[in-house]
Amino acid sequence: MKLKPNLVMILNVVALSMVVPLSSCSFFSPIKKEQTIAANFDIPVKDPTIRRLTEVTSRCHIKANGKFKAGTYLLNNVPVSVKDATSFRLDLIIPVDNPDVINTENAQGSLHTSKQLSVANLPVPIDISLQDGKLKGQFNLGRALAAFFFNLIQLDVPNGGISGMVESLKIDEIKLDMRPDSIMTFGKKKLHLGEHSSIQIKDALVKSDLSFRGTSIFDLHFLPDCKWIGEKVDCEFDGGQLQMNLAIERLTDKMRLSLIKGSKLEPVKLENCAFRFGKNKRSHTLSKIGEMDLKEFWWEKKRGSHPNMHLYSSMDMTDTDLTLKTDIHQTTGHFPGRIPGMLNVDIKDDSRPTKFVTTGAAKASTGKIEINTKTAHLAFLLSDVNVGKVVYGKADSLDFNLAGGNAKLNEFICDAKNSSFALKCGNGSTIKLPAEMLLEKNDPQNKNQPTEVRLPISLKVGNATLKTKNRKIELEKLSGEFLITTGSSVNISSDLKFALGQSSMLDGYDADVSADSLNVNFKDGDMLVDVKKCAIDIPQQALEAAIKKKIPSAFTMDLNKTVKEEEAWRYRNAIIKTLQIENFDITEMKTVSQDHLSFKAKANILLDGSVEKTGIIKRGEWETKNWKLKGEAFGTGKVTYNFGGTKKNKLIYNLSMKVPFPDDAELDWSQVSSGLVKLAEKTVILDHLKKVVIPLDKSGELDLVSQKGKLSNFEVSNLELTDTPGGKQVCFSLSLLR
Repeated sequence: MKLKPNLVMILNVVALSMVVPLSSCSFFSPIKKEQTIAANFDIPVKDPTIRRLTEVTSRCHIKANGKFKAGTYLLNNVPVSVKDATSFRLDLIIPVDNPDVINTENAQGSLHTSKQLSVANLPVPIDISLQDGKLKGQFNLGRALAAFFFNLIQLDVPNGGISGMVESLKIDEIKLDMRPDSIMTFGKKKLHLGEHSSIQIKDALVKSDLSFRGTSIFDLHFLPDCKWIGEKVDCEFDGGQLQMNLAIERLTDKMRLSLIKGSKLEPVKLENCAFRFGKNKRSHTLSKIGEMDLKEFWWEKKRGSHPNMHLYSSMDMTDTDLTLKTDIHQTTGHFPGRIPGMLNVDIKDDSRPTKFVTTGAAKASTGKIEINTKTAHLAFLLSDVNVGKVVYGKADSLDFNLAGGNAKLNEFICDAKNSSFALKCGNGSTIKLPAEMLLEKNDPQNKNQPTEVRLPISLKVGNATLKTKNRKIELEKLSGEFLITTGSSVNISSDLKFALGQSSMLDGYDADVSADSLNVNFKDGDMLVDVKKCAIDIPQQALEAAIKKKIPSAFTMDLNKTVKEEEAWRYRNAIIKTLQIENFDITEMKTVSQDHLSFKAKANILLDGSVEKTGIIKRGEWETKNWKLKGEAFGTGKVTYNFGGTKKNKLIYNLSMKVPFPDDAELDWSQVSSGLVKLAEKTVILDHLKKVVIPLDKSGELDLVSQKGKLSNFEVSNLELTDTPGGKQVCFSLSLLR
């Protein structure tokens, strides 16, 4: 940001240097008696500032007029006589081929005096023309005039003795035409000049003490790869122009440039203008157009000292890309509009303070904030960023103040070594940008203390992705407020509401999990995620379906139920040992009350039983015989259920059903008896068994949270159940599994 004033300063130095061609007017030669005399003289360029100008100058055009004092003067031991009221007019073009020496060999032009001069008592024509380095006519001022004009602007070089014969001198115009595609260098600084670049001095009155005051005119056109490398700020630009008029003044021991009161200056325009500034010059801007409008300006160089300068100017940037870097963060943004600002620069022998401050609001169409900590890398992708006051100045500190400015948050990404967290935000999501996050840490006492950044964010409906080495979980419908704090670790605390869409519950029921209070902590490369408040509404139909699905279609029960204990005829202790159920099918189920379901079912049943048998004739000797019975049974029952387990993450159910013997039951009595006796006994036994109701009981459990789906990535804890009119609400906490 300081570079623009530095640029103006150096260009003004260049303007001073343009007076060099004045010294090139020394087309005069030692007196000879021939009519045509050689008139090419070498004039050394000793002033380093002037030499920088002669490096890029192709030619200079000098127009001047004045008056000599009457009298006789001894110049280089040659007497020169001047008549009273003798005036002169000079018009001269001198090519500049060697930056170290001004040579008049190829100069062209003319000198007119109102009265004849005499050199060594020989008259000189009043009109002298110079063509191809030749003087037509006799003349003898030569090197004295050349030294006079040249030394007039070389403050550190003696002026010579000719000043005594000059009564007045007016520089009508001195114009320096720059070579196209030439490069003017100032150490690490360089200006690449294009066609039609020139510097002029006009209407400068030279007084008897050799002081003068006039107007300097700059018309510089820049080509790509201009660089102005400063101590605190660098400037690079690829084109533009500088057109301005400044007052130029030479006193006995100094040269000065300054604004002309009341004059209207054209703004300085720089194309593709980049500024590098801040700590280690790691922050920069790149503007399509940079524009300066001087309000206060002066430049001054005293004999034998460093130039001083004061500049106060507007500095506006248009279509700008910004990158701000500090020890822990980087902010980038694109500002398509105009950023108005003011620049204040003072260059002195012992200091070069520079201050830049914006004077109006600026809005970036896009922006990116990146924060690096030992734990994680954070990135915020923004749009419509409202930028507040910007100040670059004291102690090279940068205050890019975004406090009070809001930006739209499009995406937030936090990457750690082993995990990441990303938010895709919806319309209306905003972030507040505090100034604290953009300040350099300058406190040497707290080098090891992390800088804390606090970012409040308001989020509308959006999505988030949680990633670890082994898991990827999508969160949906996010909204709410959250706060990001960075320091020794990165913490995200919030009341964010979101959904784990299609999260499998009860071994197959897809539910939307509503959650809030999402908290994310990045530490040692790992991400810890906790959600304190989660809830799932499970309708009664889902509970019924889950239980119905969980009850097996085939199972075996050990009944060991005695259906006849006392002796009847020749049998006793009739026992049903096992009950096998196949094709168990609940045909109807409904809720009776909370935690109580009723149902109707059918199944194929197989009973294995035994009975003790004695003989018909030989009684008292008992032996055990096995029998079987099968058939299709129908019945009603009920299911009671509750939630339990060590973490209350299980649904535990108890099914009970009284199953009557089927009418079409088939009894296998072959191992008990045979023949005609078997048939008679079988009929009796069946009639008896039909009076018995078979008890059917089955207990089981199923996971409240399925081992499949998004919730399987979390550890579920702190479950609480609440009855709702339509079913149950399950509240719980989540912690992301590593």
